[in-house]
Amino acid sequence: AIPTLIALRQKAYYLNKTSRKTIKGANIIISNHESFLGPINIHLALWYRRLHILATQELFSTPKSEKFFTMMQCIPVNKQNFNYSTFKQVEYWLDRNSIVAIFPEGTVNENKDLTNTFHSGAVLMALKCKVPIIPIYIKRREHWYERLRYVIGEPIYLRDYIKGVPKIDDLISLADMLHDKEVELKAFLDRKLQKKEKKICFQNTRTSKRISK
Repeated sequence: AIPTLIALRQKAYYLNKTSRKTIKGANIIISNHESFLGPINIHLALWYRRLHILATQELFSTPKSEKFFTMMQCIPVNKQNFNYSTFKQVEYWLDRNSIVAIFPEGTVNENKDLTNTFHSGAVLMALKCKVPIIPIYIKRREHWYERLRYVIGEPIYLRDYIKGVPKIDDLISLADMLHDKEVELKAFLDRKLQKKEKKICFQNTRTSKRISK
């Protein structure tokens, strides 16, 4: 929605030239779950694409909420028991070159250090549907007037990391690797923002000196 884009004044950062390219075709997007506005932030980051976001089935518990989240094309998921129905819906949309977004942490993470481990559901779906995973890290907004800032990583093809039929240990290892990628994106964005703050402080210092003179 245009008013939301204007209000949050989103600012995108990119890990490299590969991640700067427009995201096309079927992909699975993973992101840290920094707030309850995470789904909205994902939509804003990829405003040019229609997204199908996995959402806990508790959000579909009433007729009105079910209608709303179905209209938003969210996919209900039982976090305690990932069932076949959910997987088929994910597969359906990926087969049609859509984007499916997942929060591997499984719940909102109030820790700024991104310490929550990742579940392996996204790994399993990416391997089965043979699509890349694109990590996005969203910076938590401490105040309502802050800009929405996020960094987009490069596509990850999980098949490049395993041989043969994946085992349980492989799924866990790949989930840990995706978590490490998110941590890298966070560190990348932190460095960018620190450089910007230092530049602003330097400019303010020079301006103060000129005024004092």
